[in-house]
Amino acid sequence: MKKFLKFLLVVSLVAAFSVPCLAGNWRLVTATHVVKAGETVRSIAQDYIKLNTYGPREINEFESGIRELNEIDYGEDVSEGQVIKINYWIAWEEGTEDEVHE
Repeated sequence: MKKFLKFLLVVSLVAAFSVPCLAGNWRLVTATHVVKAGETVRSIAQDYIKLNTYGPREINEFESGIRELNEIDYGEDVSEGQVIKINYWIAWEEGTEDEVHE
């Protein structure tokens, strides 16, 4: 019985993580963004979260990802001219040209 439960758990996990892959191909995009006057990590996150087509993302989680990728502590913000990287996922089909967002 324990072996069956382990098998069922493994099959369930594989199925759960495979479903998004069946819906299409996904590509991780790493954009480079030069901070403009008046921008904050939050405002940048609000702009780039719209480009993420992998599924719904929560703005706080997206902002945290930007902070982590660029080693920006909470309580700190970005400054004009600073270059930061932003990761997001897009639906992608083989044979299509790469998308570039700045």
